[in-house]
Amino acid sequence: KEVQMNFKCLPWEPPIGSSAETCRSCGQDKLSDGSETFPCNKYACQALGQDCIFADGSEVPEKGGLCEYSPQGDTQAPVITNLTEDILSSGFEYKNVDLDNRVFEIRKKEGECLDQFESLTFGFTTDEYATKCSISSSPQESIDTMTQIDSGKNHTHTFNSLNLEALGQKDLKEEQRNDIQLYIACQDLRGNSNIGKEYTAKICVVPRDL
Repeated sequence: KEVQMNFKCLPWEPPIGSSAETCRSCGQDKLSDGSETFPCNKYACQALGQDCIFADGSEVPEKGGLCEYSPQGDTQAPVITNLTEDILSSGFEYKNVDLDNRVFEIRKKEGECLDQFESLTFGFTTDEYATKCSISSSPQESIDTMTQIDSGKNHTHTFNSLNLEALGQKDLKEEQRNDIQLYIACQDLRGNSNIGKEYTAKICVVPRDL
């Protein structure tokens, strides 16, 4: 009995679905002789599954880059899950933290407000890899018009009152308390950002008359 069989040569496609564990295994495969692993690159990452995305710009010589899990149906922007205490500058504290409503304050433990000679470093963690987190002293229509902080899941930013003009804040009143709101937005590997729903960091500055 003869049976007719038809074959089609179609482009190879990565497996549907994957997991964070699978994506992050990129770069752990050994060479054919078992001697060593080879760096994770964009092709190797995407080959692990359609939900695996290579983080452009994350490459490190001889180690490759990051392969992150990002489901195709993801429409949510990165969420700030906590503020990092060990990053915060000595003498400062987070106050009135309400991440559900995207707002927190940073104050000096004594004196409360910064002057132009003081630098402040603070940090936060996002629930997923952010291709960029950015900051501005006013709401923006695009994350690209804000000042970029960094990428990843753990984020750190340092500034003083002299940086505020670069962030869009002008006309600070000398020798007076200036209440400032800094707006933070992050974007994920799928292009989802929280523009329009930025996190707000509230600080106060008292510039000195020199």
